[in-house]
Amino acid sequence: MKSALLFPGQGTEFARCLADWVEASGEVRRRLEFACGLLGTDVESLLARGGAALRATATGQPARTALTLGIRAEALQAGLRADCVAGHSLGEVAAWAASGALEDTQAVELSVCRGRVMGEAAARVAGGMLALVGAESGTVDDAIRVGSAHGIVELAAHNAPDEWVLTGELPALDAIALRWPSRRLEVDGPWHSRLMAGAEQEFRAACSRVEAVAPATEFHVNRTGAVARDPETMADLVAGQLTRPLRWVDTIEAMDAERFLIAGPGRVLRGTVRKTLGATADIRVLETPADLGALKEYQS
Repeated sequence: MKSALLFPGQGTEFARCLADWVEASGEVRRRLEFACGLLGTDVESLLARGGAALRATATGQPARTALTLGIRAEALQAGLRADCVAGHSLGEVAAWAASGALEDTQAVELSVCRGRVMGEAAARVAGGMLALVGAESGTVDDAIRVGSAHGIVELAAHNAPDEWVLTGELPALDAIALRWPSRRLEVDGPWHSRLMAGAEQEFRAACSRVEAVAPATEFHVNRTGAVARDPETMADLVAGQLTRPLRWVDTIEAMDAERFLIAGPGRVLRGTVRKTLGATADIRVLETPADLGALKEYQS
């Protein structure tokens, strides 16, 4: 039975989850301490006031990568077996490491860079993201056409058959929200749009400097959904999604797995998989340390 391991992205609420894992897991704490060293802070400061510091892109991204890779390390000790891996948006950096192509520390370092350059790019533009509710591809095309009369707007993600996310400048998104059922995402900027071009360029350079090897496990990338194997093209694929849409439906379908395990807070990701594959899809979430107890039974 083919098993897939998924890594959630930045939009997932995770402060309480992180605090629980830091208390229970040395693997998570060690990775988070490494991230804190790069950020010039400490674990206690990150978790203070309910994790308020984690809401910032620059700190939240490396902390999420540390958390999810720490959870994966605990799961490996508990008998995890994954035949393929993928990550949604930011989660792709953790998935790159989980494929065997990077060390966990390298993934955390890249997440520090990613969070910083995306935060800087977002500060230069009034932008955001908007999810269309119950939309079809034709609706998305119409919405982008209407919004484009007011500013830059593009497709950011196809997360499920009826779940499309738009990204761009606020006037364009506001115009769309007046015409179609939608909800504004709580993000700092217009992720996965051309407005992130400067961030992509700098992040691509950082990815190119990493001494990555060929993945040992199937690594499905957001850009196409397909398996990426050549380490020479990884920087382009992983960095390129900063300005291009996430093909998450294509990714889930291409994995062709019977079982899915999500490392970290997984309510949103679980929903996208179920919408894509059906209500009977076999999905487990490692959101709390207690969830590790059922892993051996799940893997058997």
